[in-house]
Amino acid sequence: MQAITPPTLSEQTSNSYTFPIIGDLDQMVNVIDMTALTLTLRDRNTGAIINNRQDQDVFQTNNVVVTTQTGPPLLTVATWLIQPADTPVVTPGTPYEIHDAIFRWYWDSGTRTQVHQMAFAIEHLWHLP
Repeated sequence: MQAITPPTLSEQTSNSYTFPIIGDLDQMVNVIDMTALTLTLRDRNTGAIINNRQDQDVFQTNNVVVTTQTGPPLLTVATWLIQPADTPVVTPGTPYEIHDAIFRWYWDSGTRTQVHQMAFAIEHLWHLP
């Protein structure tokens, strides 16, 4: 099994991340059918919550936008505009650390849910030449 290397961001920088909103049986969920989208952002090593993002509502707010292209095929994606406050150093003294972003969305009047997790490395700037 090959290890997956997470994308690397420099500390205190902005970026963006886009992922598909997929429901049951690998079918897209239309944005008009969604009832909620939450984000939890934490440091993997310490479990510390970053930027107050613990089950934070991010459905069309808090730097996340969800869009649907009706196609065919239907394509729904969420785009998170990562802010400098989302990429802090939590554990000084190491060259990098891993942060996890956990997105959970609900649809069908909130009775159905799916989750997407992404990991990214935060590079501590004092290690750059």
